[in-house]
Amino acid sequence: MKRILVTGGCGFIGTNLVKRLLSRGDYVIALDNLYCSDISNSEIFQDNPNYLFLNRDVRDSFDDIRVDQIYHLAAPASPKIYMKDSIYTLDTIVKGTLNALECAKKNGARIIISSTSEIYGESQINPQNEDYNGNVQPMCLRSSYDESKRCAETYAYCYYKQYGTDVGVARLFNTYGPYMSLQDGRVVTSFIESYINKEPLYINGDGNQTRSFCYIDDLIDGLIAYMDSNISGEAVNLGNDSEITINTLADVFMDIVGEKLRIEYKAAVENEPYIRRPDLSKAQRLLNYSYKAALRDGLKNTLDYFEKNYKKDEE
Repeated sequence: MKRILVTGGCGFIGTNLVKRLLSRGDYVIALDNLYCSDISNSEIFQDNPNYLFLNRDVRDSFDDIRVDQIYHLAAPASPKIYMKDSIYTLDTIVKGTLNALECAKKNGARIIISSTSEIYGESQINPQNEDYNGNVQPMCLRSSYDESKRCAETYAYCYYKQYGTDVGVARLFNTYGPYMSLQDGRVVTSFIESYINKEPLYINGDGNQTRSFCYIDDLIDGLIAYMDSNISGEAVNLGNDSEITINTLADVFMDIVGEKLRIEYKAAVENEPYIRRPDLSKAQRLLNYSYKAALRDGLKNTLDYFEKNYKKDEE
């Protein structure tokens, strides 16, 4: 039985990862200060003797925890949240990554640092591969997230080179699924919230911007495959490379719900990347990674989850 630490363990990705790790018999410690996650995501595991929740802030040292592996996911990840307090975002991601790496170094543990497609910024190539250095604006509201993640990657590389820390960097592209927050402002949850509340679907800009949506189960497969590999000191894209426009996403969503919904277009978000699509050839080569879930199936599963839980909240 491995002792595994998941920072941000009550968040969207963290909860799904904890669920998977527990199901295969690992002992899992979820560390989270609940800044942008829900304690109910921890309560679903509270009767499992192999689960421990620690209400702690990654900005404070946690190298007293004894573990074999670390998945470092803790970060305010949605634009709506990370732009609310940019200094907090910077501190959480930069200090949190440093503390996670220190914990790994002290324990001799393997660590996977979660990075983001945002490090590519307003990409000038499509798809984005790991050798592309990005086109990021350092002085805008989004920069607190983009640039702190770039700094986190540098910390990871330096610990690998200077201390021999067994570390990998996973660049995560747009992911969706159960345990997201319905109010996080991401497009999939925004559509679902609007549908449940009988409101129009709101789209920023002209809707022709593209994204590549990865269902959470496939992303978890990729994270675990990376952890269980012997690849260190590398950044690897994880996600889905099937690129669609937001307008097309709206069409697929309306087909799933079986209704023609009204769409309202809002002003484009400043400095929001227009294209987003991972080159997955490195993940396929090093991790034998591939995504499986079709967009329609993933969206249907996600909608079913929220409709079920929304009804519970209303009772």
